[in-house]
Amino acid sequence: MDPIQTGTFFLFQSNFESYLVFFKIQSFSFKRDFDSFFRGNYHFVFFVIFLEKCGNYCGFTFWVNS
Repeated sequence: MDPIQTGTFFLFQSNFESYLVFFKIQSFSFKRDFDSFFRGNYHFVFFVIFLEKCGNYCGFTFWVNS
């Protein structure tokens, strides 16, 4: 899965921002699948999100300290 080709690609530089976005998206109705992988000393998590109401397809990724 290539996040660049599957949708908008966001990289958040702090845990605080990552959690804010995560909880904000939790308030929407959507189906979620994710693929996580490790790179260097950081844990990257990639979410693919389908918003049922508007039919939009997007993805984002963020890192936390592993």
